[in-house]
Amino acid sequence: MTGGPEAAGQSTRLFWLWAALHAVAWTVVPTWAQPAGHRDVIELLNWGRHPAWGYWKHPPLQPWVADLAVRLAGGRLWGVYVAAQVSLTVCLWAVWRMGRDVLPPRDALLGVLLLDGIFFYNYNSPKFNHDALQLPLWALIGFFAWRASTRGLLGSWLALGLVAGLGFLSKYSVVCLLGPLALFVLATPHTRRSLRTAGPWLALGVAAVVVLPHVRWLTAHGFPPVAYGLGRAARQGRWLDHLWNPLSFAANHAATVAPLVGLAGVLGLWRPGARRPPPPSPLARPFLLTVTLGPCLVYLAVSALTGFRLLSGWGTPLWSYLGVGLLVWRRPAADPAVSRRFRTWLGALSISWLVLFAGQFTLGPWLGHVRPEHFPGPAVAEVVTAAWHARFPGPLPVVAGDRGWADPVAFYSPDRPDVYDLDDSDPVRNLGVDDAMVRRRGAVLVWNARVTGPAVPAAWRARFPGVTQEPVRAIPWLTRAAVPPVELGWALVPPGE
Repeated sequence: MTGGPEAAGQSTRLFWLWAALHAVAWTVVPTWAQPAGHRDVIELLNWGRHPAWGYWKHPPLQPWVADLAVRLAGGRLWGVYVAAQVSLTVCLWAVWRMGRDVLPPRDALLGVLLLDGIFFYNYNSPKFNHDALQLPLWALIGFFAWRASTRGLLGSWLALGLVAGLGFLSKYSVVCLLGPLALFVLATPHTRRSLRTAGPWLALGVAAVVVLPHVRWLTAHGFPPVAYGLGRAARQGRWLDHLWNPLSFAANHAATVAPLVGLAGVLGLWRPGARRPPPPSPLARPFLLTVTLGPCLVYLAVSALTGFRLLSGWGTPLWSYLGVGLLVWRRPAADPAVSRRFRTWLGALSISWLVLFAGQFTLGPWLGHVRPEHFPGPAVAEVVTAAWHARFPGPLPVVAGDRGWADPVAFYSPDRPDVYDLDDSDPVRNLGVDDAMVRRRGAVLVWNARVTGPAVPAAWRARFPGVTQEPVRAIPWLTRAAVPPVELGWALVPPGE
């Protein structure tokens, strides 16, 4: 359903204008307002410096992309913000193209605009972690699955296999989307006939080729990301977990989509008589139900059966097709006053997200809310790197100690040293760094002196007897608010000690 050429052209121009403005705003504001990187993103950037087919928490795609983005940005963090918005724009494009297949051009655009009611598509988008990378991949899987199953194009099947494989390399939860899509293909006579063609099997082959190196890494290392995910979802052993955990996740996401539902009301979708006639393709409604509600129902069913806890962020990519799905069932009001009111509310909401995002970093500390992004990683990195260069030749090789402190110091140091968690010496978690390497090449040890005390922890000193204690340094947080400074405990392990 494409509408007239003029309407289609206007829809295209407005989509790209909106996508460009959205991307620029959500790149500029975080670059200006966020004083340092989110701790998850910093950790992933440190992983990405060591290309591997897997990491102890997650599959490898996101660290690869994030590291490449920062390298292209000359080592600066704004590269991650650009990568996050490119990913989000790809997601919006896939949703818009899907909408163009089943809706008039104007309504396809509205299906994208409605997504600004969900904070995963704006406020949370600068945090370029594995959940954020699922946004474009899930949306592309939905779009190419639609094209492949309804048009039977070989290129769409191959593209589906590629993005499905990449989705698995980003986060295993993609199976919660692929499972319902497979059931859709099997349950629908028209799409079931496609199984007699080469397309689905070639898609499966492409996905297998993409995923195979990671599977080999998993088997060689004992499936650490699986253990990590199960650990985060671990239940508390109560029978109530089977009820409370899925209901809590459902309630969180009901609140998450509430602004979108409100915007839909501004469009008049909930007025009497707004029901839309069925679209030309009889598969449109069941397909959109599958990609929108299917994964959420899988999450809830797994949680109900196992009692596993579901983190709200795991649902980041669930709702990309919600706006288009609503518009396939409900028709917006044609009144120009409704359109003006919708533009006003959309603009106000979009600006509010930006203000709230900036406010948490600029005003939050004045209200007693200091965030991890205010941690003075750049200043600490400058102190320890300068001390290393003053005493030893060559770049700083390793920052060791508390990972929460070592990660930002390693990222912001111009030497980009490796990170070594002294509380967990598992080589998979430390990417090849061990005690022997630290003794051979040297390191800076860092810790929170306010919590641990000013002296080198006894267990660390026993492992590195030649360590030299440095005076505790008070370093202000990255805010002008009156916040007690960070107390940096640090010490130097000389090379060859």
